[in-house]
This record gives sequence, structure tokens and C-alpha cells, in this order.
Amino acid sequence: MVNLLLSTVVFLSLLASAGGRAEPAQDSPERLFLNAPTLTGHTPLEIPFHKGEIRIGDNTRAIIQAWAHKIAEYSLPVHVYSYAGLPRMRRNLTEQAARHDAVRVAFKRARHVKALLETAGVSEKRIILHAIGAADYATQDKLEITIRRK
Repeated sequence: MVNLLLSTVVFLSLLASAGGRAEPAQDSPERLFLNAPTLTGHTPLEIPFHKGEIRIGDNTRAIIQAWAHKIAEYSLPVHVYSYAGLPRMRRNLTEQAARHDAVRVAFKRARHVKALLETAGVSEKRIILHAIGAADYATQDKLEITIRRK
């Protein structure tokens, strides 16, 4: 009991001599742990698209940039999941060519979002792109931006 009391007194005196509470480093695990409630409050962004559409509207750009500004200060990876369905009018495309086209569309969307995230302050090294092609015609065209891995 006496040892515990002495170690507490020594710790408190060292803390007082250091000028108060030390702030955790910018990218330290302690900082992430202390801000965990803030980070869990960041829900994934889900952006729907029409089939084959790649362009991102002005309102959607503003939403993405606002989300990115909140995340930019943390050193967490940002996952961009881009889904694209098979094209409606396949004309003379084979099944394999249609799937490649879907992945191409998904990748182009993800690249546009990556550029927006970078301009909002998220480091290029932290952005991970996932271009997911269609499994069938019912696949929903959407893009999801999250700090959680699926």
C-alpha cells in the first residue's frame, strides 16, 4: 500500500513538473483512442449513381469534401468502394466485356472521388480504392466512402 502511495506521489510530482497534462502526438494510438467517440460518429458516405454515370454533381462534391475535412486530421485509411452494374444496352458486348466495362466505370468514379479527397486534405497514401464490378444486372450503382474496411 505504501509503495502504491509513493509511486502515485512520484507520478503526480513528475506530471506537475512537466507543466500539466502532455498532449498525445498527432498520429499516436492514444490520440485515436481518446477521439474514438468522434471517429465512430463518422458514418460512411453512400452516393447513388445512375447506370453508366461517372460525373459527380456539385452538391455531392460539397458533401464529400465536408466529410473529408472531418477525417483529414486523423491518420486513418479511407476506403472508397465503387460499385457498378452491367450496362443496360450491351449491344454486341460479350458477358466478359460487359463486366470489364462495369469495373472500368466503377474505377473511374473511384478516381474522381480520390481526387476530391486529396483536395480536401486527405493524404494520397491513405486512400484505398476498391472498384467492384457487377455480379448481375441487379447490382446497384453506388459509391461508398468509409474509414472501415469491409
